[in-house]
Amino acid sequence: MKKLASLLLIAAMLVTMIPMAVVSASAAETVTLPTATWNDEGNYDVSWCTAGTANGADSVKVGNNWYKVLNYSATVFEIKDAADLAGLSVLTNAANRDKSIGGNPGMRTNPLFANVTFNITADIDLTGKLWVPIAKEFAQGKNEGSTGVTVFGGNLNGNKNGAAITIKGMTVNVVARTDDPSRGQAAGLVGVQGGGSIKNINLTNAYVTSDTKFAVGSFVGRQWGAVYSGGDPTKTDATAELRSKTVYENLSSDATLIKTTDSSELQGAIGGIAGVTADGQYKNYYTNCTFTGEIISTGAQCGGIVGYSENGSGAIAYFKNCVVTGDITNGGTKASDVKGIGGLIGGGKCNIDAESCYVSSTITCDNSLAIYTGGMVGHLIGLGGAKYVKFVDCHFDGIIKAKTYDYNGAFVGYINDAGINVTFKNCLSTGVLTNSKITMMVRGMAYIGIVNASYKDFGTTLNTENAYSAVKAPLVNSVIGEEFALMKVNGVAVTATTDILAAEVTTANIAEVKGDLAKTKMAGMFGTDTKWVARADKYPTLKLVENVADTTYASADYSWFDYAKAASKAEGVTIDDANKLLALSKMEKACGGTLTFADLISNYKIAVSGALTSNIDALFSEENATMLKTGVIPVAPSDDNNEEDNADDKADNTKETEAETKKTSDTTEKVEEEKGCGGVIGGAAVVLVATLGCAAVAGKKRKED
Repeated sequence: MKKLASLLLIAAMLVTMIPMAVVSASAAETVTLPTATWNDEGNYDVSWCTAGTANGADSVKVGNNWYKVLNYSATVFEIKDAADLAGLSVLTNAANRDKSIGGNPGMRTNPLFANVTFNITADIDLTGKLWVPIAKEFAQGKNEGSTGVTVFGGNLNGNKNGAAITIKGMTVNVVARTDDPSRGQAAGLVGVQGGGSIKNINLTNAYVTSDTKFAVGSFVGRQWGAVYSGGDPTKTDATAELRSKTVYENLSSDATLIKTTDSSELQGAIGGIAGVTADGQYKNYYTNCTFTGEIISTGAQCGGIVGYSENGSGAIAYFKNCVVTGDITNGGTKASDVKGIGGLIGGGKCNIDAESCYVSSTITCDNSLAIYTGGMVGHLIGLGGAKYVKFVDCHFDGIIKAKTYDYNGAFVGYINDAGINVTFKNCLSTGVLTNSKITMMVRGMAYIGIVNASYKDFGTTLNTENAYSAVKAPLVNSVIGEEFALMKVNGVAVTATTDILAAEVTTANIAEVKGDLAKTKMAGMFGTDTKWVARADKYPTLKLVENVADTTYASADYSWFDYAKAASKAEGVTIDDANKLLALSKMEKACGGTLTFADLISNYKIAVSGALTSNIDALFSEENATMLKTGVIPVAPSDDNNEEDNADDKADNTKETEAETKKTSDTTEKVEEEKGCGGVIGGAAVVLVATLGCAAVAGKKRKED
């Protein structure tokens, strides 16, 4: 699906979004919302459902007939077309309107169609009409009591001759209720899911929008409770096991998901597969799930697979063979106690276990408040809900661009608790991170942005085994607090923040890991049961994405970008190789907002060899290509994170302007003196030279200045 625009769309929709609106998606694309719904009379079919009892405790009335929606034993229904699927939506939402059935109709303690499996036996086309989410209603307890929530407890599985099915053209437009804005719909194929499983479905050309504070997901908006129809027979408490799992398996979505309500509500999270999963000691399994669409949100939690998960200490979010390539953009102004954006999960109060997962998204945090951003996990907060986070055979290959600097990491943005065991095994980061503090840029490429180590009574351990990064960076960007006595990094006790910063993941230079060289450098990752594949002249990647991963930057060489030198701005560096220039171009993609590409070039004193002039136009935007070729750097805006910094910046800028004027004059004279240099030297910060010899001369001059 063609990528939609960014925050211009959010701004427009905040003002104009109404039912049946024509939504401007970009200059080249518009989405016209249908005027009819699949739940309108004549568009749905409920004849497949078991007949109910008039005014019965387990039945609802649709039209002139009653249908059974509760108290099923193991049952299978076939869904053969769009009308049948719409019938399921009609039945579940009718249960919410009829408050007489079962005392608490459709509640998580009595979910609709529990123990029922719906086999979708054919591909379904939902194009042309609005889709009303199955079990759409969600409300806080203060609104009409617990009867205000509808929960779907069945299993929804694609099964076309044993293969997955495709649902195309699903369009969902959820708007706040005017009679009670705190009540509303959770948006997705299913609104509120009470457990069970959703399997073997591909969503294509899907479009989901919401202006409420409630959750948004491609398949499930809000998971509330779990009633799994399977179970582990080895468990002694079979009932507990039956009610402890929710399975999302073999799902793919290219949906565009848009949330326009600027809310701090945790229940308003947005995720590529599910929006919010919460409530109880549950285990959520995300297996073979892929998100290739786009997420645009003003909410606090955004995730490529799930937006937010809040459960107890026994709760676990399992991610296995999950792939996220769709872009994620957050532009809100409000924050909650858990606030995060992540390639797999935005925020969570649960244990996280990720295996064989790949993220190559561009993750943009344009939030004016601190929103923790991670390539895999944005914000992990314990509070008794999380004891460990584990990554095995995972690859972050994306871009993180953040407006704020608190805090961002290649795998995890913020671990906000002590007593959490963190493990990285057979992991690789070839991603790039930037934020508004230029000196933090490379440290931001750490596996973890920040760890809260201020609790005396619990120890946090950070363990790595075969953990690699294309860029030299510490394992952890920073640490909050001063109680390190019980913290360990790679088995070694920590006594100071410097011990954390000194613990670096192993740098994997492209020259060392091209093709079969990776099997030597990264020997521990290439065994008989390896999940990795070596690629000629490129970084290795996971086998599951070998044929679909974007290889544009797979051969980029970041070896020249040393955080220790760059952060101190002690000396510049000359880009003298095509792969090094490729790395710089990926960094360009990560710049924006308060951190411009000009800032990066100027602050880190990056020079480009004139021999690479022909490569520049193809890799950089027109403006930045011109800057690199001419050496003319636009005046960078001041850092407006706080007034004190602004005052300092203004004073520094005045001094720097005076100094630059003199340097430019000196440099001009130097160029006239040098013979054989075909480039231009400008601003004493960017140097474009014709030969490496001239680059050395220019670099010496720059250092002297």
